[in-house]
Amino acid sequence: MNQIYTLLVGIHIFAAILGAGPLLLSNVILKSAKDLSELKYAHQGVEKLNKAATIGWITLLPTGLLMGWINPSLFRMLWFDTSIALFVVFSLYSEVVIGSKMKTLHELIKTCESEEIPQQYKTLSSKLTPYDWFGKLLVVAIILLMVFKP
Repeated sequence: MNQIYTLLVGIHIFAAILGAGPLLLSNVILKSAKDLSELKYAHQGVEKLNKAATIGWITLLPTGLLMGWINPSLFRMLWFDTSIALFVVFSLYSEVVIGSKMKTLHELIKTCESEEIPQQYKTLSSKLTPYDWFGKLLVVAIILLMVFKP
């Protein structure tokens, strides 16, 4: 059982990296675009990264719960329960709030004809920033709980 638990921990860590990495970098990628064609390309790249991140996020919950099933004392630890709760909150938040706003941005650039990034995109993107930072804060909180286990 120890080997299975160790394997689950390894899968869980890999899934966390796969899930968190693209999330933490997507804004950097999108903000580096200088014109509309670069922005469209950046959005395509971020979409592909988000697909990989989704696989990571989907893997995290079952591996975490399986580790708790193997080692039930985890469910009596505040850091573990809090991490699961924050994970659920983040998953819903990113899908409902951030996902819908990103979809709006993506649709906006699909319809543009000129090579300049539309002002409306810049405005909506800047309005998305605080929501995005809150999502990142949730992820960092989960990571800190997992690493330091307070």
